[in-house]
Amino acid sequence: MAKIEVITGVERQRRWSSEEKLRILSQAYAVGAKVTHVARMYDIIPQQIHQWRRKLWPKSQQDVDKPIFLPVSVIEAERGVPKPKTTHRACSPDVVEVRLKNGRVLKTSVDVDRKVLASLIACVEQA
Repeated sequence: MAKIEVITGVERQRRWSSEEKLRILSQAYAVGAKVTHVARMYDIIPQQIHQWRRKLWPKSQQDVDKPIFLPVSVIEAERGVPKPKTTHRACSPDVVEVRLKNGRVLKTSVDVDRKVLASLIACVEQA
């Protein structure tokens, strides 16, 4: 059976102190937490939590979850040094293999857009 809430008086806007907002933010963005679940606990919409994050958290903390691209250079192996044995199949030259923190592997073409790649990495890490 569905829950129905009847409001008989004038509904007022709730006021959250900065400390309360920061506490909710730390719960919502904790490892393994879901913003929607935390929002439901406090009877607010998830967009409100995202808005608080943009306003209250310093930019350095907001960027922690974003993937970082590092420069890579391919060098030729020195002569006389044996190549390490690999246990995986070699990818074709047009494919890039990205090993993620959670142990999963993402294979994509070399010409994929950086924004698309960042989105793919985020999706695979959360899956």
